[in-house]
This record gives sequence, structure tokens and C-alpha cells, in this order.
Amino acid sequence: MKNSKRIILFAGLLVIIIAVLSGLYLFNKEHPDLTKLKPDFSITAEQLINEVETDELKASERYQDKILEVSGQVAHVNIADDSTVSVTLMNENQFAGVICALSREKELKEIPEIGDELLIRGTFSGILMDVILNNCVIIEKE
Repeated sequence: MKNSKRIILFAGLLVIIIAVLSGLYLFNKEHPDLTKLKPDFSITAEQLINEVETDELKASERYQDKILEVSGQVAHVNIADDSTVSVTLMNENQFAGVICALSREKELKEIPEIGDELLIRGTFSGILMDVILNNCVIIEKE
């Protein structure tokens, strides 16, 4: 009886150790350099937003965890304290946008300004009110 309790306790402890190590590995995992990877889809911000507004579920399934290359005009720039910058691409007549989270320290030589035309590559992360792209890099600034 005591022997089976020890085995169960040891198995439980082993599971906890594996879970903690896996979590640490995933937390510290490097993001891929998107400047060197080929995008899965190239699309304008307007087309992406229209596709999401038409069928959000279908768009989510199609783009989830894919690398998108999105072109559009900067409508909003948000500079956060944790050294990140987010850029929202959208047209004047749209209610939603494409929010691209950039890493200021790695990516930005200069912060984009409202009205700039950008080509941004990022990983599709989901849809809230806007389309969210993470780990973004600016490919081209017009």
C-alpha cells in the first residue's frame, strides 16, 4: 500500500516537473525572423478587413498562425512602455483595422507616422474588433 502511494506521488511530481520545464521552454522560445520567411498570404489591409467582416470564422480558420504580408496606410501609432510599438493599418471609411505589434528595439529604425504606406509581415493571431498580427516587421515603407 505504501509502495503504490510512493509511485503515485513520484509520478505526480514527475508530471509537474515536465510541465514546468515545458512552460519555461515555450516562454523563452525565440520568434522566427519574419524578414527571412516567405509569407503564406499577401493581402491589403482593406481586403483582409473586408474578408473578416464578411465571414469572421472562415477568415480565422484560413489565416490562424499563418504569416501574412499586409499593405496599407497607417491610421494610428501606439507606443507602449515595454518597448513595443503597434501600428494600425486601415482606410478612412473602415471601422476596424489591422493592428501590427512591432518590437521597437529589434525592428524600428524610425517610428512610422500616420499616413505612411507600409508593407508589414506578421503572424495572424486572431480577431477582436480588429485583426491582430504579432511579431511584425516592416518590409517596405513608401
